[in-house]
Amino acid sequence: MKRALRRRYGHAARSRIYVGAVRGGKREVFRSASEPTETSHGEKYRYVIGPFRTVKGARLMADFGEGNPHVQTVGDAERIAAGKKYDVALGRWV
Repeated sequence: MKRALRRRYGHAARSRIYVGAVRGGKREVFRSASEPTETSHGEKYRYVIGPFRTVKGARLMADFGEGNPHVQTVGDAERIAAGKKYDVALGRWV
């Protein structure tokens, strides 16, 4: 499982999980060893949300967070994601 996540998200040891909004409006999960700033990640992302404790929480925020009154904070996403199942192989919530 860790190998699949490492391959998918390309993270290094001790990196933290964030959600970034790319210029086209889509949100994506990424990892960063340092805290994202405008100078380090501003070229790629309009804004960044996080850090998240789990990939599930970040994925839920990326998929359902925009405009959702139930998912407004990182804590909301982590709490709701704890009760849901995300199939990494399928790339969707089941």
